[in-house]
Amino acid sequence: LNKTQCEVIMFNLYNVNADGTKKLQDEDKEGDRTVKIIDDALSGFIGVCWNRIYRKSLIDRLKPRFPVGLIVEDSQFTFEVCSQIDSIFVIDEPLYDYRREREGSYTTADNVQERIVDELVVLRNMYIYARDNGYDKNFRKFFLKLIGETARKIVSITHRRRYIITQIHDLLIEMDFPAAFKEFEAKR
Repeated sequence: LNKTQCEVIMFNLYNVNADGTKKLQDEDKEGDRTVKIIDDALSGFIGVCWNRIYRKSLIDRLKPRFPVGLIVEDSQFTFEVCSQIDSIFVIDEPLYDYRREREGSYTTADNVQERIVDELVVLRNMYIYARDNGYDKNFRKFFLKLIGETARKIVSITHRRRYIITQIHDLLIEMDFPAAFKEFEAKR
């Protein structure tokens, strides 16, 4: 942190399977570097919080919090942090082992319905945070990308599909996107 003067450092990780085998998450050909956070790149930095180091003064200043009782709580925390900083230093070295396929994990298939509902709650919280801080328009493409990714996940769900589609619709209306989604409304 002192060397780069960045407020957040993100590093690579190994995905560790149940059998103990490891696979590097993403191999970055560019190596260690400082990356500017802009709308198009923001989604690359939103998500888990455990492959990063945060400057304590940043956390004290922003006071980001994890929503209680949700599966995908990391996204809200990292959005609140990354939307308020200019850059992040990325270290290509894997400094974390992420154990996959454990019971109750985000990555287990049996949690998919709950996960999608939680994603929509977190997405709405992120939008409200951006709106309340006056930069919701800066991240319109980012929010649309996340909404699209969530909408694609409902294809495999039969239970609660109508509820989830209604939640996506309501979020788009709240974000003032109705004109661009007339077709979505017609199919609903």
